[in-house]
Amino acid sequence: MKRLQQSVVIFLTTLFLCVFSYANDTTLAIGDIVLRAGSNMDSLAIQKLGKVQYSHIGIITQTDPEIIVVHSTTDDDPENTNQVIATSFEVFTSPKFARNFLIIRPNFLTLDEKLSLAKNIHSKLGIPYLLKSREEENLYCTTLIEQPLLQLRPNIELEWHTIDFGPFKGSYLFPDTFMNIEGMEILNF
Repeated sequence: MKRLQQSVVIFLTTLFLCVFSYANDTTLAIGDIVLRAGSNMDSLAIQKLGKVQYSHIGIITQTDPEIIVVHSTTDDDPENTNQVIATSFEVFTSPKFARNFLIIRPNFLTLDEKLSLAKNIHSKLGIPYLLKSREEENLYCTTLIEQPLLQLRPNIELEWHTIDFGPFKGSYLFPDTFMNIEGMEILNF
């Protein structure tokens, strides 16, 4: 009986480890998009104004030796404010910056297109952050991805939100809209 109990314990432990390993076997790739719900006042204002879940977005441009997310931000890196920066995935999704996050994968793009998108976005490191409406020249977290994505797929229609609050007047693009693109996979991470 004791031997049977040991066998059952070994079997159940092995089964648990296999299931746990399978459930966490999501491998991030270049071109994957990371959305996060920030915890600072700016993020909360963005979520409230846009009636959206996520307030910031970036794209994975490197996976080795570490995963790098490129994004346009005002203050994630105090030494590089108001510009496009590269941040490790661990920092980008850390509790310091994110209450939660979501990974989405543009399966409607080929591997070469994903690499091209990531390369294009990575080339914008250091370019100034410019939060302006659609009607003006802009470069903020969502338009950093939107502009080169539309070069690859001009028929994609993204939902812009009209805002009329203080200095924010016009159409703005919020991170959640990327989840609604046909062929975008939401990864369980």
